[in-house]
Amino acid sequence: MKKIFLLDHISDGHHSTYIKFLAKSLIQLDCQVVIFFPDTEEINAWISENNWRQENIQCLKFILPESGRFPVAKLRVMLDTITNWRTTRKHIEKAILSLSIQPDLIFFAWLDTYIRGNLVYPIIDKIFPYPWTGLYFQPSHLRYPPNHSWLRFGPLNPSHILKSTNCKGVAILDEGIIHLLQASIGNVPILTFPDFTDTSVPNNKFEVIDEIKKRANNRCIVASIGILQKRKGFLTLVEIAKNNLSDNCFFVFAGELDKNNLGQEEMNDFLDFVNTKPENCFFYLKRIPDESHFNAIISVADILYVVYDYAYSSNILTKAAFFKKHVVSSNKFCIGERVKQYSLGLTASPNVTAESAFAINELSQQIQNGLVNFSPKFQQYQQMHSVEKLCSQMQRLIFDI
Repeated sequence: MKKIFLLDHISDGHHSTYIKFLAKSLIQLDCQVVIFFPDTEEINAWISENNWRQENIQCLKFILPESGRFPVAKLRVMLDTITNWRTTRKHIEKAILSLSIQPDLIFFAWLDTYIRGNLVYPIIDKIFPYPWTGLYFQPSHLRYPPNHSWLRFGPLNPSHILKSTNCKGVAILDEGIIHLLQASIGNVPILTFPDFTDTSVPNNKFEVIDEIKKRANNRCIVASIGILQKRKGFLTLVEIAKNNLSDNCFFVFAGELDKNNLGQEEMNDFLDFVNTKPENCFFYLKRIPDESHFNAIISVADILYVVYDYAYSSNILTKAAFFKKHVVSSNKFCIGERVKQYSLGLTASPNVTAESAFAINELSQQIQNGLVNFSPKFQQYQQMHSVEKLCSQMQRLIFDI
């Protein structure tokens, strides 16, 4: 029985969903799992719900230190990364002593935190002696080439840490950059993991569902769901709603408002618009309770708005495929490539209001007329990003490489 220590220091957003599915796949592969996670209460409740025995799976509290205050940003990131590796080692050593379990492998569910700062891997090998692997979510330098990218080799390679002698392989979500990452890290095995999601039965008793249906009054429902971030394009959708550029649509904004990347003027303009209580909009600006409530909003929507201004994968596409919902998405990078490949909807350039409005109008008219002029490959997309695919890829990562 393989003994796996599964770690994530972040508990908000999708992180709790990912840690649960990763842990479940390891249990199904007959591994002994120790989860390191900030919210032990949530994970322990989930373990109890599944009636798993403590000797098979348990959860320990895990929090990394806040970022340091070193004034030079690049050096601060480097020092923070070293601190994260050292802190993680201390947690692991403490767990080995208290549980009498020697891990065969450390799995970082959010590997990104550990490979920042342009550190050379021999430093990490000295700090962290355990065999490790992980899920690398945002290798942004392969989609957004950094300045002077022709210089980014050797120690300046942003992925250099993955060349560590203790790195047994790496999982990524974006199949479009696997060849670039492989060229960057040599013979280290790379596997593409599915961008799986929780497809819990929608909780249609969620109080907002009836209100959305009533207020939509048979108009096409266009939804921006999840944490409302500037990079997810929700301000563009607000502009479309505010200027009534899609008068046959009803707009839903559901999720916590991320204020960190909004300017004060942007924040004030948005909240002022919310306070006018526009007839064509519904706002639920707080954390969606759980995945069944999240899926309830998905199920009532006609179009999911995914014109994100970032290069990464998004499991909103997996939800769209499962619930057979069309999308208006970004026209580039991972999301745009998948939407075009699987015909999941129409695309637009991020932050270009006219393009998003055109795509929404075109798609909403096709939906309402029952004449969508493309054939979505929902089933194929589901299969590529299923939990079953996760188990098979996890088996390869843990046992076969």
